[in-house]
Amino acid sequence: LGDMTVPVIVTPGNDPGPERAESWMRAVRSVLVPVDLTEFSRHQLRVADGLAQGIGAAVVVAHVLEPLAVRDHFRGVAAAVGAARRDTAQTRLDELLRDAPSPVRRTTAIVSGDPATEIARLGREHAVGAIVMALHSSPDTGRRIGSVTYRLLCQAPAVVVALPPTLPARPLPPARRASQAATAGPSRGVS
Repeated sequence: LGDMTVPVIVTPGNDPGPERAESWMRAVRSVLVPVDLTEFSRHQLRVADGLAQGIGAAVVVAHVLEPLAVRDHFRGVAAAVGAARRDTAQTRLDELLRDAPSPVRRTTAIVSGDPATEIARLGREHAVGAIVMALHSSPDTGRRIGSVTYRLLCQAPAVVVALPPTLPARPLPPARRASQAATAGPSRGVS
């Protein structure tokens, strides 16, 4: 998958895939798009929205916060840092959705844990028919995001649409002022 230049659709290991695309499209009720809040997220969300709109499905936009590794005597500090990370992620996710309006019905989820495991869990929880993943390197950790995709493929409850790396990985702009966020209205979150 690392050298691909076009999107690749991968079915779960025990699933040979649909015999006809039309039957699969009629069965899909929602599409999961796990975003890492880099610039790749915009492209990934556009693809998921387009797929969902084309087949009449909803979109679940998710972000997974990886757990912090801390020593026991720093647990209190870690809880405060975790809450701040979640608030920042929610603000950035709200901005992403506000900057990419769509006629598709969307819900959001911010969860913590191992990304591949949590994405698969959300896929099962929301009975998704497709998961749209982008392959690229993380500007924050330098880790290739494809590693999450590879692990997800072993656990995926649905077809995975793996997108090739097409954009330079840059973080989204910093959060806008709170006054601007307040005018956008409430977020629809799932935890």
